[in-house]
Amino acid sequence: MSSLSLILATPHLPGPCCQHQDFIPTYTAELAVWPLFQAFNFTRIPVEHQLLAVNGATLIDACFLSWARSQEDWVATAIGAIQSWQDGRKQSPAAEMAAAAAAAVVVAAAPNSGSQHVPRQLGQA
Repeated sequence: MSSLSLILATPHLPGPCCQHQDFIPTYTAELAVWPLFQAFNFTRIPVEHQLLAVNGATLIDACFLSWARSQEDWVATAIGAIQSWQDGRKQSPAAEMAAAAAAAVVVAAAPNSGSQHVPRQLGQA
């Protein structure tokens, strides 16, 4: 634990008072995800790809843990995001502009609907 304090440049790690706020919800989230993922991994993924699947899930899990560590109260942040997504609240102007730009790129990249290009099959002249 003291090496983690040195890496994080904190004088000491939070005591038991913060354990309920940080450790227990994070540990519960990990317990909810990993057994289900491993059950899926061992039943549905071929043996030669299982290590790749675990490595990918570990990368996602490390990102989640990093994000949770950077939040004051990650549970409240996540619940608020889920509720706003379910409510269908209006997006921020920046997100609306990004969505409009993405839609414009898709429309511009789409083939012209007026030209009927039919690919030739092999053997046709």
